[in-house]
Amino acid sequence: MMFIGKISLAFLSVAFLGKCLSAQSTIEAFYFTDTATGTIQRSNAEGKDIQTVLDGLGDPEQIAIDSEANKIFWVDSVTDTLECADLEGGNRRVLVRGLKTPRGVVLDSGSQQVYLTDFGSKAKQTITKVAYDGTARSEVYTAGAGSTLCIALDNRDRRLYWTDNRAKGILSCRLDGSDLRTIISGLREPYGIALDEQNRKLYWTDRGSKQILRSDLDGSNREVLIEEGVLTEPKAIVLDVPANQFYWIDETKGSIYRSTLEGKEISLVVGGLKESPGLAALRRTQEKGIFFDGFDDFVRLPMINFNEFQEGFTIEVWCQNWGGYILSQGSAGEPENSIWMSTAAGLWDGCGWESNQETPENLAIVIPDIMPNQWMHVALVYDGRTQALFVDGKVVGKVECAPPGTLTSDRPLVLGAEPRSSNKEQWGYGSGLLRAVRISTKPRYTDNFEPQKSWENDEATELLVTSDGVNGNTVVDQSQHNRSGELAGARVVSRDEIKTKVIEGRVVRADGQPVDKAFVSLVGQRKMAYETRTSTDGAGRFRVFVNDPSASYSLRAFDRTQAANGRWSSSFVGRTDTLKFSDEGTMEVVITVEDIDRN
Repeated sequence: MMFIGKISLAFLSVAFLGKCLSAQSTIEAFYFTDTATGTIQRSNAEGKDIQTVLDGLGDPEQIAIDSEANKIFWVDSVTDTLECADLEGGNRRVLVRGLKTPRGVVLDSGSQQVYLTDFGSKAKQTITKVAYDGTARSEVYTAGAGSTLCIALDNRDRRLYWTDNRAKGILSCRLDGSDLRTIISGLREPYGIALDEQNRKLYWTDRGSKQILRSDLDGSNREVLIEEGVLTEPKAIVLDVPANQFYWIDETKGSIYRSTLEGKEISLVVGGLKESPGLAALRRTQEKGIFFDGFDDFVRLPMINFNEFQEGFTIEVWCQNWGGYILSQGSAGEPENSIWMSTAAGLWDGCGWESNQETPENLAIVIPDIMPNQWMHVALVYDGRTQALFVDGKVVGKVECAPPGTLTSDRPLVLGAEPRSSNKEQWGYGSGLLRAVRISTKPRYTDNFEPQKSWENDEATELLVTSDGVNGNTVVDQSQHNRSGELAGARVVSRDEIKTKVIEGRVVRADGQPVDKAFVSLVGQRKMAYETRTSTDGAGRFRVFVNDPSASYSLRAFDRTQAANGRWSSSFVGRTDTLKFSDEGTMEVVITVEDIDRN
């Protein structure tokens, strides 16, 4: 059984973590290596209940965890391997053999890739990429004599950062190895490294100077957080940004410690370790997305010339509980052309575009029923001849068509709404969570596929925005084209913050006959939240997501007819009373419509 070792009170204010752990912490457990015993061990978030997860190892160095995949990965500098196992230690497997002196490992969980560092020989050091199953191994970065150690990944900018003991600094490159940069130089013996992607900060340990330091991701604003005297041999470092904390291993002291992100309030977590260079945290997953309320939230991005992409294009999104417009550029029905994605099924809904080169002018494919409370991947693909719509990797429709017509250059790309004629106005809002949007200058999918949770930022990526890339009111484009935009009302939230209610309904006439293709508007706060359409199967069905059930809403059903003079009118209309939501299940609603007397 482990015990808490002696700590000098002259240097540390010691407190048991269980008494001061922040309620905002995302950490459920710690995993740490011990090269003296050849084990990987685990404790709970308070540093207690220590168990051996894996034994019989050589010298396990750094470790990394993917909680969703239920996997732990580590490199072993005695067996010169990369290995993985379940979080409980089962299904152990060697992924890569024949390494030289492996040290660091980091995961790109979205694409299920492992990046690992290797001292290599005296003449060569490497960073290697390999898939979770051990296939597709390739060298991302190679250099002459060096000492690549711990490694971290910036998901927003899709870059690697690592410590190099021989270069006495921290280096960075893109995931493909290009754009190599020296971020920090002049260090003594840099070792552990961690990124605060939210605040764009870099943390690292230096066992030569016996310090823990921090800087901006570009190396500026460098500061010492914990000085020599407190530390003897700091190695791995782990951040818990929601709780304003970080953790590190001091190998000489055989202990894991904690402090605030400013290096204050230092506490002992685990003591009595022997030789422990590696530390990783098992975290509770916090699904996040950009939330659009359906009333006036949107994101405005620079215009994209879809009609100029010679090889075709792909527009893909991850969204949840979405109703209405997902994105749009240009307003349907105006003299210029437009392109859009929407969950509704009207003439200007579905997913498609206008083209003035063929008839029919509007070319759209409708998204089928949306399952509540599940992330949905939608991809609109054009290969120069055929438009295809994929939902969760399955093709739901294809049509041969001309490319989008010429798009007006002053019209922005809008997420969460459809732009009106004026650049500053929107309408036709959408409501729900949007996790990521990528637009590519080639058709990425031709047959059914398994959607990736995150995407490569490659040469064909024209735009890439995610909820992780929101900084204040700026939505950062993570591609190389700097198409960053403006957040207007929409905000980044945890999925748990949105208490979605689902309304399943039908539109009928007074005699009970269903009404297909009727417009159904969710109305709240005296304005329309978003609009959908009833089905075309003779049942008059619709589904509406209410993503803020604390507000007051009603439903309105009607039709639209455009006269020769361009004016719109309705021949029937129906309304509900104010909706009253319960805590149980799905709400069922029937809207009865009546003809409008024009006399």
